[in-house]
Amino acid sequence: QPLGRRGRIAAASRRKSGPATAEKTMQIMDVNADAVARRLRESGAKTLVHGHTHRPADHRLHIDGGTAIRRVLADWHPDRGEVLVHAGGLWAREPVRPA
Repeated sequence: QPLGRRGRIAAASRRKSGPATAEKTMQIMDVNADAVARRLRESGAKTLVHGHTHRPADHRLHIDGGTAIRRVLADWHPDRGEVLVHAGGLWAREPVRPA
């Protein structure tokens, strides 16, 4: 599809999803906590980074007596986005804006 048509389709989808999203509970809008814990256990990782679930933030988890973190990135829009940068042992969220 041409870029202009794709943009119109995306905008229409966002307009339709807004009211539906507002009616859903936070539990439905987020990942399955058991699945997250299972993947962290299986991998031995202490950090999980993933795309937006309408709850962009750093979520601390308590798994098997230890602590892990789930870093959820904000959703992307034509005028803004977010990346996660790891440098010098620290994590930072940085906004991305079109040039």
